[in-house]
Amino acid sequence: MQILTDILSLFKRKQFVTEATPDDLVVLGRHEEPDMLGVASPIPYKSAKLIKVKDLIDASSNVTYTNINNGTGTNPVGIYKNTTTAPASVNLRSLCSTGNNLSVTLNNNEIEISTTGEPNTASNLGEGAGVFVNKSGEDLRFRSITSSDGSVQIQQSVTEIDLSINQISAPSGPPAWARYDFYESFDNGTQFTINDGAFFQPINVLYSTIMSGFNPFHYTNGRFEFSQSDKNKVYTLTVVFKASAPNANQTHIDIAFTAQGDYSRLGKSIGFYKGNGTVQNFHEMFQFYVDQDLIDWGLQVNIGADGGSVFVGDVIYFINELK
Repeated sequence: MQILTDILSLFKRKQFVTEATPDDLVVLGRHEEPDMLGVASPIPYKSAKLIKVKDLIDASSNVTYTNINNGTGTNPVGIYKNTTTAPASVNLRSLCSTGNNLSVTLNNNEIEISTTGEPNTASNLGEGAGVFVNKSGEDLRFRSITSSDGSVQIQQSVTEIDLSINQISAPSGPPAWARYDFYESFDNGTQFTINDGAFFQPINVLYSTIMSGFNPFHYTNGRFEFSQSDKNKVYTLTVVFKASAPNANQTHIDIAFTAQGDYSRLGKSIGFYKGNGTVQNFHEMFQFYVDQDLIDWGLQVNIGADGGSVFVGDVIYFINELK
């Protein structure tokens, strides 16, 4: 009973300690209610036990801590880490942020996790060709910059993409040209007649002089022919001839071009200014560039009469490449 007296004395004097060692003892007691009430009721059963602090702590270690999840997340991580007995501790992992867009804030009752958001899209500004394509997952995808024909040189550094034009030297030597003289002539009386509303294509080449340069010209059956090597080049065609008209006041000559595409706009109408039956010299120049239509279909020169018949001869075609 001495230990009970000592415990009561400590209570009365409020002598309490704040720390305990593993071998210190703790008193355990149980007070049960009596079976009946009244003066003759049995004395309640009372008992006292002693337990060491370390055994009391070990008894609490039977508590199980579990990290749970609903199974829908990807790679879940747990807050609970482990439990230690010396000292007694339940160890939990801390929450922290290692990214620039994520922050963790502690208030009285909650841990708040917030984010400023990830880039969701990119925009092409201005009216030029855009380099941004789309977003795939968290990946923003952009077009690469290339030069399909090698005319633009592309170099990149850590912070810049440098574009420069590869200088293309013009071919050396004289430009290509050709001259075609036709048989029909006023000098030998073989000039040809073009009736009102009709067109004529000179085909009887008397002789030709071709300085081919890099691309020889071909004139076959009234049509100039071009090859792929002529594509995007610019040419000048000079048409020279002599002509007369019995009724010069109401008659004119039409020079028209037959080709696929917009080449019909090269045509021109020419009047007679020296009177009826007088032979005049005509000299007209036309400039054009070669596209795929001209390569596929060629270019045909037509000389026509409008308002009356005309006589034409001494036709010369001179075509040359411009550089």
